[in-house]
Amino acid sequence: MGNICVIGLGYVGLPLVINASLKGIYLNGYDVDSSKISSLNSGSCYIKDYVNSFKRLKFEKHTFSDKPTFLKECETIIICVPTPVNQDLKPDHSYVNSVIDTLIEMEHLPKLIVLESTVAPGYTRKNIVERLEAKFAKTCGHDFHVCFSPEREDPGNTEYTNIRIPKVLGGYTPACFNVCSEVYSSIFESIIKASSLETAELTKLHENTFRAVNIAYVNQLRDVSCDIGVDLKEVIDLASSKPFGFTRFEPSNGVGGHCIPVDPYFILDDFPSDSIVHNAMSYICELPGKTFDWIQEISNTNDKFIVVGLGYKSGVDDLRNSPNMQLLQLLADKFETFFYDPSIDNSVINGVESLDISDICFDEFKIVISNSAGEAIISSMGVDRYYDARYRREINSNSSN
Repeated sequence: MGNICVIGLGYVGLPLVINASLKGIYLNGYDVDSSKISSLNSGSCYIKDYVNSFKRLKFEKHTFSDKPTFLKECETIIICVPTPVNQDLKPDHSYVNSVIDTLIEMEHLPKLIVLESTVAPGYTRKNIVERLEAKFAKTCGHDFHVCFSPEREDPGNTEYTNIRIPKVLGGYTPACFNVCSEVYSSIFESIIKASSLETAELTKLHENTFRAVNIAYVNQLRDVSCDIGVDLKEVIDLASSKPFGFTRFEPSNGVGGHCIPVDPYFILDDFPSDSIVHNAMSYICELPGKTFDWIQEISNTNDKFIVVGLGYKSGVDDLRNSPNMQLLQLLADKFETFFYDPSIDNSVINGVESLDISDICFDEFKIVISNSAGEAIISSMGVDRYYDARYRREINSNSSN
């Protein structure tokens, strides 16, 4: 298969290197972040879920580098760099652009280029295939090959690692698909063919926009349920008993991570301004503020709070776009506020201190649980008085509430 290099060693790229090695496929890694490369080369893994797996790597079979010239040795590159949105909520493809710029500057054209980073439909064709064909005067599908395969990494999911999740793969030409499929079939358990680059690109955006729209809906339903005095958790449990035609979504304090809060913006401009997608994303952005307003309505100015669970989901130390971080800041601006999350190493975040809740008197604080991890922590400690920010309800098992 030649020398394969994963570009971008974050929550997608590094797990790919680690999990592929468990199947005897040894991938190299490149990242512009020198601190990451130093950490890896010293035997230290910065992604908690993969610390133990990383220790089992055969380090003599891998190279981790921050030197662009290393890419000249690579026949296949797999691009897993970030594609965030900017302050105007517009897609930022600059990291992928930088990878292609580097290849052009070094005058190196790999035999196979696979893009896994989320991009707008048409990006791979225009900004990778057409740029490289024009620069090198080569034909894609004959002289080199390009594919798009959306990453499906799910941090914290121990059952479905990235090599177990079915892998959608779209090639610029059938030959591109065939070349990449041969490589990917040795790594991933299942390959699903997309008819084109654009189809594969839109597949990823549809997956997470679908979730965003439904998350917005279930949160609006939560508000309606509160107004009419119905327990939405019971409603969801009952609806989930239907063995067909229903997908369970839970209310939340918003969405976080690097996918659901970001991906819909890669196609948002393709929808009318009053579309379901526009409205859903606007509503999602308002959720932390709505939760804060609810807490403020039922609180006194001298109340003290502990927010339990800062990650956007259970057991995850990734705080990117976490709505619970926004809620923490809003509370801290108005009340004396602390946080607790055993998955987070920081003792202070945005000026807010962490407390060990096993050593405090709960009667002095109002507890706000902001994700399912928070609920599990509180339940394990026998706490029966808290605010559930997800369902906007006050729990007090010692009263009629």
